[in-house]
Parts: sequence; structure tokens; C-alpha cells
Amino acid sequence: MKRIAANKVMIDPQTLWLNAVIECDDMGVVTSVFPLANQISEPAQTSFFNGLITTEVSMNNLVIGTFIPNLLTHSLLVGYQGKLILWQNINLTTLKITSDTQISLL
Repeated sequence: MKRIAANKVMIDPQTLWLNAVIECDDMGVVTSVFPLANQISEPAQTSFFNGLITTEVSMNNLVIGTFIPNLLTHSLLVGYQGKLILWQNINLTTLKITSDTQISLL
């Protein structure tokens, strides 16, 4: 099992959770997504990231100023089996790609 958390987690283009946790099984399938505020404590093995976590997107459409929710093709729900992306150095207010944006696969 793997647990990751971030400042912002985009569930779908209209739903953004602050300080949320994603739990995946050993095969990488999402088994739970929940706000950290619902927890009394969080296990030490949870990996915390600064930035935004989303489902996979088409890397062909990454242009400065692009609104990240418009890039999503999958919702982050229990049963999701695709890749998770960590977006760092984006504008967390506008959710747009900047010239400093860093993208990594989790």
C-alpha cells in the first residue's frame, strides 16, 4: 500500500480538495481518496508533496498559461488505475501552467 498527500488534489475538473490523501494498493489502483482534515493523525509512511496531484493528462497539450483542469481526461476516484501526476511551481490560485512548472510521475 502507498499513501501520498499534497496541498491540492484534483478529483475532477470541477472538484479540488485541499490537503488530501490518495491511497493505492500494491498494483497502483486507487483504493481511497480523502481530505486530510478527516483524519486525527496520518501514518508516518505517508509521502507529502507541495503542489497539485492530478490523474494523467496528454503531455502534448502542455503550454504556459493552460488551465490544468482542462487537461484532465480521468477522474481521481476509487478504482482509478492510471498514472498520478505531481505539478509543482504552478500558480495554485489560477491552476495554470507557468514557465517554472515541474511535472513528475508519482
